[in-house]
Formats: sequence, C-alpha cells, structure tokens
Amino acid sequence: MNTINTWPNSDWKYVRTLNTGIFGSVYEIEKEGFGKIYKSALKVITIPSSEEEIIVLKNRGMDANAIDSYFEKRVYNILKECRLMSAIKGNTNILSCEDYMVVKKEEGYGWHILIRMELVKPLKRNQPLSQKEIIRMGIDLGKALDTFHKNGIIYRNINSDNIFVNEYGNFKLSEYGISRSLEVLEIDRTIEGNISYIAPEVYSQKTYGYSGDLYSLALVLYQYANRGRLPFVQSENPSMEDVKRATKLRLEGKSIPAPSQGNQRFHAILQKALEADPKRRFQSTTEFCQALEKLETKVDIQEIICRFTTIFKTKMCDIVRFVIKKF
Repeated sequence: MNTINTWPNSDWKYVRTLNTGIFGSVYEIEKEGFGKIYKSALKVITIPSSEEEIIVLKNRGMDANAIDSYFEKRVYNILKECRLMSAIKGNTNILSCEDYMVVKKEEGYGWHILIRMELVKPLKRNQPLSQKEIIRMGIDLGKALDTFHKNGIIYRNINSDNIFVNEYGNFKLSEYGISRSLEVLEIDRTIEGNISYIAPEVYSQKTYGYSGDLYSLALVLYQYANRGRLPFVQSENPSMEDVKRATKLRLEGKSIPAPSQGNQRFHAILQKALEADPKRRFQSTTEFCQALEKLETKVDIQEIICRFTTIFKTKMCDIVRFVIKKF
C-alpha cells in the first residue's frame, strides 16, 4: 500500500513524522521561497485505514457497491469539514487549514485525504500552567467554540490532545474531525468523542446542544488546574479502574469538587460549567468567556497590587536602612 508524507507535485519536502494514529499520520513539511523556509503540518487520513475495515463490512453482509458507498460518504464528510475549516481560516484560536486534496491510492482500494495546516506545538497534558494561563486558555478556546457554534457546529471532541499553542502564546483548537451540525442531531445520537471529557447528556444519548462543548472545555481547564487529574481521580498515576470509577461518578452527576489550583471565583465558574443539568450551565460561549474575562481582569489587578506592594516594601526597607546608617 503506497504512503504519502508530503504534498504531491510541489516543492514541499518531508522533514519528520510528528504523530501516527489509526486513521493516519501528521508530518512536518517545509519548502524554500524567496530566501525563506516555510513550514507546515501535513495530516494524511487514509480511507479505509486498513484491509480489516473492508473485511468487517463484508462480514456485516455489505456487497462491493455498499462498501464503496460507505467509504465514499466518509471521504465526502471529511471534505465537508475541510471546506468549513478553510472558510473560517484566519481565526486566531482555530488551527488554520491552508489547503486540502484527495489522492487515489496507486495500489489497492481507497483514498488519501491530505490536509495542510499551520505548524504549531501541541499542549502537553501534564504541562504546568498558572491560573492566569488556564483562564486565558478558557477564553481563547471559548472564542474558537463560538466560531464553530455560529456556523451551526457542535465540536463534540474537546480534550487536551486537540489543543495547541502557537509561538505567540495563543491557544488553538485543532480541526474538529467528528463534529456534526445541529440539523442531524435528532437522527444521529451516537456517542462520539473521548468519554473522559464528554457531558453526561451526551453519554446518555439524550438530546444535547452547545453547552456540552462548554462542559468538555471546563473539564480540560479543571484538569490543568488539578495537577493533570480529572474530577474524582485521587492519584497522579491512576489505574484504569480508578479512571473508570471517577468517570462513572462524574457521569452520574455527582457534584464536582474544587480543583487544587485557583481561587474561589475560578472554582465557581468551573462548577457552573460542569453542572450535570445543562440548564444550570452557562448557556452560551459568550457568557462563559465574559465570566472568565472578568476574572482575568481581577487577577491582573491583583498582580499589579502585589508588585506595587513588593516594590513599596523594598523601597521602605531601603529608606529605613539609610536612616539607621545615618544615625
């Protein structure tokens, strides 16, 4: 089976492999132009991802035409998402999709979907962040969600693996991958996304809306404010059973305890966003971001006061020393 790791018929060259998963790989590519080196990330999604996928469908009784239709629909859905990502390109807090194409496999059956994106660093799951940085991440990603929501899209896959940071410190959401438009939710109630981050109503396969995204985002913020641990996880190196138990408590609607980091006002914002009942949460990304922005302003003022107090105390100490020296 042939593989692709750079943009076909172009000056782009393969640099290194960034990530490899079940459905494809991500590569760093670069090209030279006007004395400058340009870099991009190339995501290659392979449809079908393996021969086993075809065998599974055959075992379900699907004939060749039905299998063709199944995989072509998947390609079509991904291209729909690529078109949307291109349409919203330029949003500071969404990973920019620069170009995309479909390449037929030279051998065997199927296609490679190539998506060229801006090259940014993934945010590490255990990366320590201050309360101020966590608040800024919430605001940045809340604005990204607002863009998706205004386009009728529920992201449905927010987790720490989909968050990136650029050279200017802006937090970004990656391409959404398995999001769906609101108009299909009534007939599509499948559980999608990382179960560790999904809202209770999504897990229960009830009708859900945009607040499920805010719930998942609040869980990500909680994790960074709680030394990398999600709610009810006691150990910093939990077993699979510990994680399952903690997830079960959360999905059953047990009240979320305060994380180890952050002040009371920050905890209150997270707890409201993590209410089991969607009606008791923030009802829009705007409302959520405004609450975080007010808190960010207060944190900034507190930092200024602390710095001023420190400088003032230092100056007073210098004056006292000077006076003591003289007398």
